[in-house]
Amino acid sequence: MKKIIPFVAVSLLLSTVLTSCQSGNNSPSKVNSQASSATVEQPWIATKNTTRINTSDPIQAAVLVSQTLWTAQTKNNRPSSVVLTDVSNWQIAAVSADLIHHPSNGPVLYTTKEGVPEVTLAELKRLNPIGAEGNKGVQVVLVGPMASNVEQQLKAIDLKVDRIEGDEPAAVAQAIDTYYAKAAGELPKSVIIGSMDSPEYTLPQ
Repeated sequence: MKKIIPFVAVSLLLSTVLTSCQSGNNSPSKVNSQASSATVEQPWIATKNTTRINTSDPIQAAVLVSQTLWTAQTKNNRPSSVVLTDVSNWQIAAVSADLIHHPSNGPVLYTTKEGVPEVTLAELKRLNPIGAEGNKGVQVVLVGPMASNVEQQLKAIDLKVDRIEGDEPAAVAQAIDTYYAKAAGELPKSVIIGSMDSPEYTLPQ
């Protein structure tokens, strides 16, 4: 490992020097274009104390967050289950976050009106959820309104599915609270109240 780190550092330094030399032969617009496309290709932007998810696409962002937190290399870092909800309803997506810790110990991923996107299906296969022990081995929890083909897509990759029904965010939040209490065997110890009309208050950055 000690030999690899200096080699990587030297490689990065040489790359920087070569890039600097080449930039003298390019027009500013071309250099800016190259820098912009290089940034887009990087899924994460990491600094000493932060890791930023480098996308404005919520479906892709959810997958990148999942990949960051659940490496799924061993049973110990695979989720118990995954929460799926429709990307078009931010209010229901917000209340679905209550299930991240219990019973799921897993991420929230998104579906669309057309079903489960390929990138989400690929992430579900990579994660290979263990099945929540306190929730009858459920591997995926569907929350709120869902395209009619979603369950078929999930069963096609042998995932055990459960549903939390509801169309209206407040009703879904209440159903999630009940679901949580049943799976955990106790009521949550605290409650968060947020606006259904103003995401800037409910989803602080």
